Amino acid sequence: ITVAGNVADANLLEVKVNNITASVLGGLFSVTNVPLTTDGDNTITVEAKDRADNVTTLEFEIGRDTVPPTISLSPENGTTGVDSFTMLVAEYDDERSGLDGSSLYITMDSQDITQEFTTATKQALRQVPRVALEGGSHTFVVEISDNAGNVGRSEAVFEVEDKHPPLITNLRPGRRAFSPGFNPYEPPDKAKLKIYFTSTKAMNLTMNVDNTSGATIRTESFPNMTAGEQMIEFDGKTTTGLPLRPGLYRIRIGASDADGKSAPEQSFTVRVFF
Repeated sequence: ITVAGNVADANLLEVKVNNITASVLGGLFSVTNVPLTTDGDNTITVEAKDRADNVTTLEFEIGRDTVPPTISLSPENGTTGVDSFTMLVAEYDDERSGLDGSSLYITMDSQDITQEFTTATKQALRQVPRVALEGGSHTFVVEISDNAGNVGRSEAVFEVEDKHPPLITNLRPGRRAFSPGFNPYEPPDKAKLKIYFTSTKAMNLTMNVDNTSGATIRTESFPNMTAGEQMIEFDGKTTTGLPLRPGLYRIRIGASDADGKSAPEQSFTVRVFF
């Protein structure tokens, strides 16, 4: 480190910092490359001597921090049988210079998920996620720096056991009424009904359309859909390709995963008009 200061003595002869001779100009002194040999508090001794051999000594402490923050993770490294909706928790601390909260960086399988976490001074946690973790191995990594620039890093590799069926949430049509036939006053995309939803995991989706008598007049499959926010379209036609007649129709959405576990079916009603 560099130590500099001012000595008020017109007859100043020399200044030493930890026995290193400083450069002196007037009453100002400085010395570079003063070593800090101990992690933690280091004593700095400044000794000023005038031409009459009068000596004044000043001591103070400067901290040195080369130790990165400590981090513990849950699930721990090597854990097996982890639930696919498990909470992820990181706890971290730094005894000397304190934590730089802005440096927190969290990944799952190399994907940045930092924004999914609620953070506190010494903890970050992700509540039950909207999208389930897939069965198999996952790598959970947390990095955070202290205010001295030391970077702490912890990694946990754990195994998820997929116990849950897929779950469809927030199912909603783009609109409650649409016209599947040609309408010169509307753009062509208005002839299709957009259906939005969120899936907790990858799945195969099935859409059934029922008339008011309860008969299913259209079934369509959407295989290999990924987890997260999704959208499918219904063209408003029967299985034989004919436009639906005006009236009310019930649209049922079901799903299953690769292991055959089924999601509870959900439905809504739309009106078809010309």
